[in-house]
Amino acid sequence: MTSLSPAIEPVIQVDVPFPAIDLLAVMPYVIPLIFGAIIFALYQRHLMRESLERNIMLFLSIAGFVIAVLLVLYAGFGSVWWWRDDFTLGSWRYLIGYLQFGTDLVFGSVITGVVYLVIASIVFAAIATRVIAPPDPDFVSLREDLQTKNRLTESLTEKVQKLEAENKELNEFLTEREENLVSLEGELDSLKESIGEREKELQKAKLELERAAESIETTELEKKITEKNELIRSLENEISNLRSALEKKPSEEGAATDDEELVKALRDEVETLKKRLEDMRRRTETANEVSDSLISDLAELISDIENSSLDESTQKSLVALVENLGRAMGRVSTTSADSKADQPPVELIGAVLMMHEIIDGIKKIAR
Repeated sequence: MTSLSPAIEPVIQVDVPFPAIDLLAVMPYVIPLIFGAIIFALYQRHLMRESLERNIMLFLSIAGFVIAVLLVLYAGFGSVWWWRDDFTLGSWRYLIGYLQFGTDLVFGSVITGVVYLVIASIVFAAIATRVIAPPDPDFVSLREDLQTKNRLTESLTEKVQKLEAENKELNEFLTEREENLVSLEGELDSLKESIGEREKELQKAKLELERAAESIETTELEKKITEKNELIRSLENEISNLRSALEKKPSEEGAATDDEELVKALRDEVETLKKRLEDMRRRTETANEVSDSLISDLAELISDIENSSLDESTQKSLVALVENLGRAMGRVSTTSADSKADQPPVELIGAVLMMHEIIDGIKKIAR
């Protein structure tokens, strides 16, 4: 029951029924507790989770909320739950006594009440200022950033180590490849030298082939043909002489013994010459067949030369040589065909042998 007694006006009474009167009695204690709990709850966010100061502030915040709630419950429902209806302001005698003593001590005088309000305002303003304005610099955020950076640094360190290992492997690989490259360059130089030597030999062979193509009809082939012709003429002369001797020999039975021996020797020699002549004829027939086969193979040889890896000038020289050989072989074959039946073309045999050797050499070059 509160009464206001002005000096002039009549007394006005404000009736505050139960339990509002008890709730108003505990408000000076509940409000600071709730405010402090809120301040501590806000401030502990700026501290490290593992720090003791943060845990203490969290505990004080929870304790302030719990005590404030209990004070409200005791003040509002204590007389109903715990004691008689006429026993207000909580259920415990000691609690009621302490609350009454504190209330009388603080609010029993205007001065003490004002001092209480000023002190509470200053304390809570300082705490609120510290909580609302976090430390500058914000060490908590800096620590979290530092932890994040440390984790990032560790991951980067692992990546750097991995890259260093890969770089080392790459350097070893490059070193090995450089060594292989040096060896390959050496092999390439040796191959270039070998190619240069082969090119020189090829140029030399080309020159020889060109010379051979120009002079083949007038040098060795004519020389061998001349030798064979001389041999044939000498053999023909011998055969003619022998025939003449046989025709002129005496037919008398009483000829001298020396003449008979001479005739016998001449006959033996004639038989030998006949055998040699027959052998030459057989060889000539074989040479004719071989020459026809060689002439037919020249077209295939020209195709092989054109499809070879030789340069164009070498191919042209070899093709010209083969064509000249074909024409020369054709002339020799024609000459041998026009010769007499009793005079076998011995020159054809030498020409076939020589042409066969030249064709083998050209095939080796074309390969």
